[in-house]
Amino acid sequence: MSLNEALIQQLQKVLQNNLNTYFRTATEAEKTPDKVKTFAQKQLDFFITGLAKESPELQKLWAKGHPYHATLRFNTTSRFYDVLITTAD
Repeated sequence: MSLNEALIQQLQKVLQNNLNTYFRTATEAEKTPDKVKTFAQKQLDFFITGLAKESPELQKLWAKGHPYHATLRFNTTSRFYDVLITTAD
């Protein structure tokens, strides 16, 4: 079982909002790709853990970790990062 596309898109929107809010007032030195990616991954892990707590099937499936990763893409229009949720596949 994996998360459906609609739920992945919803998580991406939440992660993007959280990134934008958290880094809105950050300096350029604080907006490094590594720092933004680490923040996004921690947020994703938090939400995925919450989803797994509600589903014994997901708990069992993801006992050794979930397959989702936060990936960044630099948006030249907004001059910030767009977050994408990907899997190892």
